[in-house]
Amino acid sequence: VCHDVTYNDVNLETSPYSAVSALRLSNGEPFPTLDSFLKQGKEGGVHLTFEIKNHSSWENTRRCADRVIKLVADNGYTKDMFTVTSFNLETLKYLRSKVAKDKMRLAYHGEMSPEDLDRLHRMCHEGSQPTSGLDKDCP
Repeated sequence: VCHDVTYNDVNLETSPYSAVSALRLSNGEPFPTLDSFLKQGKEGGVHLTFEIKNHSSWENTRRCADRVIKLVADNGYTKDMFTVTSFNLETLKYLRSKVAKDKMRLAYHGEMSPEDLDRLHRMCHEGSQPTSGLDKDCP
């Protein structure tokens, strides 16, 4: 779990898990994984919001989305316990094609061109439920 592409000069997208899992935070704690993030959030009763960032390729972005789907299911999360965000509408469309709207809440947090707004509107009315950058209901 990290906002940046690298941490301590380790590329988080392309490095093997062994390199990432060896990282330590400045306070000495292990580098947080999505699995540990989800477990701690559930134990604390916290509504989690996490973003799927664009990766160096669509294949890697899709692989990340698939991993999120698996980890959310494996940790027993329900829709009211988390929100997945992205600045990439295609990522949200991919997630929605894999997970029903009653299982996962999606939020779009990007600048919207008129074309994107129209696509979002169509997604909402085709059964999807991503929201605008202001977390309002579908237009």
